[in-house]
Parts: sequence; structure tokens; C-alpha cells
Amino acid sequence: MDITLLPSTFFSDPTYNRILSGLSREFVRAGHRTSIVSQQISAGPQLRLNPGPAPLILTRDCLALAEKERRSALLRALAGQLPPGAVLNFHFSGWLRAWHAPVLLSKRLARARLVVTFHDYRHPDLPPLTSATRRALGKILDRAARITAVSGFLARMIREDFPVVSDKLNIVPDGTDAPSPSGAAPFTRRRAYILTVGRPAPYKGLDLLIFAFAAAIEKGCACDLVVCGTGRRGPLADLAKKLGIGGRVHFKGLLPPGEITALMKACLFYATTPRWESFGMSALEAMAAGKAVLAAKTGGLAEFARNGHNAVLVHPENSQMVSSAILRLCADKGFRKKLAGGGAATALEYPWKKIAGRYLSAYR
Repeated sequence: MDITLLPSTFFSDPTYNRILSGLSREFVRAGHRTSIVSQQISAGPQLRLNPGPAPLILTRDCLALAEKERRSALLRALAGQLPPGAVLNFHFSGWLRAWHAPVLLSKRLARARLVVTFHDYRHPDLPPLTSATRRALGKILDRAARITAVSGFLARMIREDFPVVSDKLNIVPDGTDAPSPSGAAPFTRRRAYILTVGRPAPYKGLDLLIFAFAAAIEKGCACDLVVCGTGRRGPLADLAKKLGIGGRVHFKGLLPPGEITALMKACLFYATTPRWESFGMSALEAMAAGKAVLAAKTGGLAEFARNGHNAVLVHPENSQMVSSAILRLCADKGFRKKLAGGGAATALEYPWKKIAGRYLSAYR
């Protein structure tokens, strides 16, 4: 089978890199001709990431091109990778960009089998779809042979807005594998630490976690908090200082996957308190690393994080509930070990080989 993976943003996005690298690796191992096509971007912090065995085709820096030139460059790259009957799997972030419909509905790609994968939808930090963008997305979904969503949470919203596509919509979650050996964590540990990974966007709830962490410190928590992820951290750093815990919260910014893995292996436990979450891939990766998880009971995250089995589930807006969970996880080694065991068992249900197999079923 000929398969081309197309991210709706950029392959240099850390989340898309983990997903597309995991899928392409397993597709190649299964004997399928696989490629990744992505626009290139030079602005903002980004990682030089390895796509694995699949070739990565980057079009020219999209910021240097006009919109029409950008679409033409991407279409040329895609057409060169898609013989008749090939699969084009478009991985969609939920935000319809100007090039999406013109490229995906182009006659030059009409002989490809289009599969659309939703990683987000109705994102709270993005403006709602206009009538025009809703129509354009509807046309893309009508053109698609199959549609997948990474969680039941997303699938329900898609069915509500586009009921006519329900029969070709399936749930295929993200995956994870046991982390490979890595070097030392890029953090000099004076104390044990809690780890969280995510952009400092409002929906990620990092402010809620910092408030709860400050309350836990007042009650004797001896841990630090390490925050990783791209984006402006200034407001969150200011919040930590105002709460008097600036020296206990460490912002590490955007790190390569290997350094994130090292931090995850060395942390006391992993915490994530989003107000909204389409899946929660980092929490699943923490489980694969053998760590207890503190997680918000929200969205797709609540579909695999089970309270008392592999996680402590909290209501993220309830600061007292979150701080109590932090205190218990910091103090109770036996409880952490119990959750870590449950999490490791959960992660075994989501290996990339199995997830890739479910995608291949959707491609046929």
C-alpha cells in the first residue's frame, strides 16, 4: 500500500512528530511504502525531528511564499507521492486553514483515497467555525473515504455537527511505546519533582496546576514542579512569583523528545490538569514510562485514565482537590507504585504497532 501522511500544521510540531513518526515507523515495518509531506516553517521555536524510516518531504518555508504559491508547492509534493489508489491521511488539528480545502479537494489528488483524522475539534482556544469554514470542512469530509477521531469525546462532537458522516467515522486513539533508554534529565534535581508537559495555553490548565501546587507547598509539599512545552511562559512565571513559589517552578521550554523522556523517567509523578483535552497523549506516555499520573477528569483523557487504577482523577477547577492529590502522591510511595503498575498495563493496550494496524484497516 502507498501511504502519505499530511499534518494540517507542521511536522516540526512536537505532537504531530510523535504521532506521525510512530505511525510511519510501523507502516514501513509492515511493508508499506510510506512518506510524510509537510510545509516547512522557520519562525518560532521548533525541533529538528527525525521522521524515522519514512522519507520526509518538506515544501519551501511557507512564510516566504504567497498563499497560492504555497498551495501549488504542496500539491506538487503530494501529487508526486500519490499514485492512483494511494492513501492520503490528513491529520487535522481542528482549525481549518486557507490551504486545506483547495488542496484536499483538488482534482490532482482525486484518485487518492482520502482519510481524515481528527486530533482536535471545537478547540476552546480557537474561534468557532464560521458558516463558510463549516461548509468547506463538510466538503472535505464528504470527499473522505474514512474519518477517524482520536477519542470518543471528539467523535461525538463530529457526529453532532456532521451527522451524514457517522457511518464512516471510527475511533482510533493515539499510541505510545515503552520509552527507549535516554541520557540524564536536563534538570539538576535539588528536590524530587512533579513533571507536566504542555503549551501554556489557557485550556491546558497550567495556571490551575500552579495554584494547586502553591497550596500544596503551604501544607508541606517538598517537591518542585517542572514545566515543559513551547509558547509564552511569562504570565505563568509571573503567577508563580506572585504566589511566592517562583523558585519551586522550573520552566524548561521546548525540549527534544529524548530529554522529555529522561525527565519523565526521573520525575516523582506526572500531572496534567487541562480544562479541555481531546486525548492526553503525554499522560499515556507517562504511564508507559512507569509513572503515577494526576489527571483532570475531562474529554478524551478520562477515556483511559481511571481513578485509583492508573491515575488520580481530579476536577481541574477544584484547587483544593488538586492540591490534596499532589500531597498524597508526594507522600505515599505505595500509592504511586500502585498507580504506576496500572498505568504500565494501560500503556500496553496502546502500542504503535496496534494503533497502526487500526489505521491500516481504515485505509482499506
